[in-house]
Amino acid sequence: MSQDIPESTRRAERSDHSQWNWLLVLPLFATLIPMLYNRTSPELFGIPFFYWYQLAAIAIGVTSTLVVYRMTRR
Repeated sequence: MSQDIPESTRRAERSDHSQWNWLLVLPLFATLIPMLYNRTSPELFGIPFFYWYQLAAIAIGVTSTLVVYRMTRR
């Protein structure tokens, strides 16, 4: 059927159905569940756990986004 339709008018295939997209849920859950980080110990260089966990969650989000982008681009 796609043989009859000119290539210029065909719909582009969606590329957002990759299994790699599930990796984007990781930073969401890392910050969505306060029971994981609602505490002050252990400290890292005198910084309470809550604060350095939030900074680590940013790094996790950036890293997972980069991995998904690199693995799903054409």
